Amino acid sequence: VYQGKYGIMSFENKEVEIPLKNMDIKSFISSLDKFKSFLTNYLVENLDESDTDLVNIRDEMLALVNKTLYLLTLE
Repeated sequence: VYQGKYGIMSFENKEVEIPLKNMDIKSFISSLDKFKSFLTNYLVENLDESDTDLVNIRDEMLALVNKTLYLLTLE
C-alpha cells in the first residue's frame, strides 16, 4: 500500500538485513515487544494524517502482535 501511494522503495546503499534464526520463547517475546514498540511509536510518528489506510494496516498488525503475545501466556 505504501509503495502504491509513494512509489517503490529503494534500498540501494542501505544495509537491509533480516536475520533468521531459531529463538527460544523469551527471545521471541522480546522481538515481538520490539516490533510492537516500532508499530506504536516510530511508525505512527512518521505517517501523515492522510495515511489512514496505512494506519489501518498498522492497527491490524498491532492486533496480531497483541493477540500472539496473549496466546503465548497460555500454557
